[in-house]
Amino acid sequence: ETALQQNPTNYKLVGTLLRLQLGLGHEDAVSRHVRTLLRVNPNHPMALYVLGNTQVGREEFKLAEDSFRQSLRQVRMPAALNDLAWLLQKRGDYDEAETLIDEALAANDKHYAFWDTKGTILLRSGKFDQAVEAFGSSLKISDKDPSVHLHLAEAQLALGQTEAVKKIVELFERRKDDLSPDALDILATLKAGLVQ
Repeated sequence: ETALQQNPTNYKLVGTLLRLQLGLGHEDAVSRHVRTLLRVNPNHPMALYVLGNTQVGREEFKLAEDSFRQSLRQVRMPAALNDLAWLLQKRGDYDEAETLIDEALAANDKHYAFWDTKGTILLRSGKFDQAVEAFGSSLKISDKDPSVHLHLAEAQLALGQTEAVKKIVELFERRKDDLSPDALDILATLKAGLVQ
């Protein structure tokens, strides 16, 4: 920040600060740096990517899609491919979503969230066995995200693997306070599915 104050037009430094503050979760500073970068270069790929995520947080999904696509026209960042794929699967565009996540995984198959996105796309398109495999790949990389476990349980429930689903439901029933609203919705759906 001090170096930037001494040389406020050093946009390479602004980009570096953007990545650093994004990692630290400093939202106000990130927003300020995104605006600065986009003022100078309306096609700055990282700024557009971060803007897209901000728009997702505000549930401005069409604007977010546009920001991700504009970012990807500049640089094929795996994270932007993943995030656009996630948005597209949410609206049911599974073919394009799968193409994008496959591209992201070809560039980096060591990111658990990419495998979770792949599994979710497969799950939503009815490819339950393949979804279980993708979620398994995600969990081998990191088993810390409750959403991945719950997505796996959704696929297992669709396959009739109720004992495995019961274990996951029991585990996260005890950890409800750790779950996001979306994860709580999935947990409730799983519980209802086990009753039927």
